[in-house]
Amino acid sequence: MKKNNYKYSLLILVSGLFILTSVMLNGCAEKKEKLKEDHFRIIGKTIGIENGKLIFYRNFKQDTVIVTNSKFQYEASIEGINTVIIAVETDTIKGDFTDPTKFSKILYVQPKEMSLTVDVKNIQESKLIGSNVHDDFENLNQKLAQAKEPFKPVFDELEELYKDYKSNEEAIGKIYKSLESFYQKEKEAKFNFIKANPESFISLELLDDLKGDVDINEASEAYKNLSDGNKNSELGKSLGDNIKALKRTAVGNIGPHFKSNDVDGNLLDLAQFKGNYVLLDFWGSWCAPCRQSHPHLLEVYSKYKSKGFEIIGVSDDDTRIEAWKKAIEEDKIGVWKHVLRGKPKAGEENDANKIDLVKLYGVSGFPTKILLDAEGKIVHRSVGYDPSSTWLEDKLEEGYTE
Repeated sequence: MKKNNYKYSLLILVSGLFILTSVMLNGCAEKKEKLKEDHFRIIGKTIGIENGKLIFYRNFKQDTVIVTNSKFQYEASIEGINTVIIAVETDTIKGDFTDPTKFSKILYVQPKEMSLTVDVKNIQESKLIGSNVHDDFENLNQKLAQAKEPFKPVFDELEELYKDYKSNEEAIGKIYKSLESFYQKEKEAKFNFIKANPESFISLELLDDLKGDVDINEASEAYKNLSDGNKNSELGKSLGDNIKALKRTAVGNIGPHFKSNDVDGNLLDLAQFKGNYVLLDFWGSWCAPCRQSHPHLLEVYSKYKSKGFEIIGVSDDDTRIEAWKKAIEEDKIGVWKHVLRGKPKAGEENDANKIDLVKLYGVSGFPTKILLDAEGKIVHRSVGYDPSSTWLEDKLEEGYTE
């Protein structure tokens, strides 16, 4: 759900131990050589463990670093600015995988030498010195944490309710409704940071995260004001393309046409639904909020199907075909149309014949729901799932009673 911290998904990655490569690195801090070009080096010390190991996650790889006499050294290649996640798991201190923030911490490293003090019993208090990008990240999170502190009891209650989502769906919806002003202020604080720090890499990441949740013209203006270094980076170029797609698919514009094979292998043409309201539901079998929204969609579909209303599920499951089909069956949503996003395979990114529907419609998070009216015009788009929202029923009722 988009309302989570914009880096929380990376912590979830760690909690799931999604590792492609594992490397053991010697932690002897005394063997210090001249730093190679395009490398970073962390000279570290630990609090709470004298001898043991630390785990660093970088580019879907796991590096295990040995701690000797409370000291360690970690060096690796780097391109520009990288996100590294440090995690603690020793013989005496095991990671609490129910809450990634208890055993892992995000670090922003740059191609230089830095120092790190790791408090293994309170990982969030670990200090990285020498990275101005990480300093920006810490300063921003400190401000956001201060703003969130008065609402801590509410978020604690939400965490408990989510343990039995089906039984507590209505209560969860009411709480989110009561937090709307908080989320708006949080969004404003992030946007103010972007405006005040156009050269910061954190601003680039923030804007990439917020682009689908703010007025697209405001997002476009903020992008223009970013530094050339940010805009010319790989993420910056991708963000620029996404903002163009969002402007192309903003409310009031005609939804881009597409054709695709559906789950049964039949050709689906968006044009065949002209004259009726169509909901494009961008989801994934792996996405909990997406699937939590399906019972509500089933209710709406049952009510308006006879009037011509149709839903096209666009799934982010191109590499998980069986999981996609299983989710359709489990959620009982086979009553409407289903296609895959069409994510290009490696080497096909520039193939004009390969259309990625997620990029075509500027989707920045899951679930994203885009409603087209009878003329194919986009009349609503939203990211995330709010169980208390009735926007879909309201739009359909208005459209079918005109």
